[in-house]
Amino acid sequence: MNNNNQEQEIDLKQLFYLLHSNLKIIILITILVGMITFLVSSYLITPEYSSTVKLYVNNKTIVNTESLTTSDISAAQQLVGTYVAIIESDLVLNDVIEKAGVDYTPEQIRQMMTADSVNNTEVFYVTVQGENSMECAEIADEIAKISTTKIAEIVEGSSVRILDRAKVNSNSVYPNVGLNTAIGFLLGFVIICLVVIVSDLLDTKIKVEEDIEAITDIPIIGFITEY
Repeated sequence: MNNNNQEQEIDLKQLFYLLHSNLKIIILITILVGMITFLVSSYLITPEYSSTVKLYVNNKTIVNTESLTTSDISAAQQLVGTYVAIIESDLVLNDVIEKAGVDYTPEQIRQMMTADSVNNTEVFYVTVQGENSMECAEIADEIAKISTTKIAEIVEGSSVRILDRAKVNSNSVYPNVGLNTAIGFLLGFVIICLVVIVSDLLDTKIKVEEDIEAITDIPIIGFITEY
C-alpha cells in the first residue's frame, strides 16, 4: 500500500453524509450548549451596570470662547492625561467616597473606573461600572463635581466643566447575554461536529465495501449478502 492509503481520509461527500447521519445529535447538543450558556449568563452571572460623565477642559480660564486658539485646544488635549491622573488620585477619590457615602477604598473605585479623551479632543469621559446602577451613577456624579474643584486647585489656570451628568442605567453592560448565547450555540455546534468526525476517524469497524478498498487497496469484485 502506498503512503496515501496508509492514512485514513474523508472527502467532502463523506463528511456531509457523516454529519447528516448524525444531524439529530448535532442539533440536540448545539441547542443544549446554547441554552446552558443563556441560563448561566442570565441567572448565574451577576449583572453589572455603568454610568458615564463627560467633562470639557481648557488649559486656561477664558471668558470669551472666541479667543480660543489651536494651541489652546492642543494644550487642553495634552492636559486630559494629567486631569485623569488627578481624578484617579486618593485625594479626589477619598472625597468621592465620603460624599457618595459608599463603602469602598480608593483602589476599588479605581478598578471600577475608566477614563479617557473623546476622539482625542479636549472632552473626556469617566465611566463607573459596578453591580449597583444607582451607586455607579452617584459615584460618577461625585467624581465629576469634586474633580472640577480639585483640578482647579492643583492645576493653575485650569478650567473643567461638566458636559453630561451621570444617569442611572437600568440595562446591564455585563454580561452580554445575546452575544454569549450566540457564542454558546456556535461552540456547541463546532464541538459536537469535531466529536462526530474524530469518533468516525477512530472507528476501525468496516461498515461498507468502500472501507475494505481503502484499507487493503484491493478492488472489490463482489460481496455476499446476509440472509
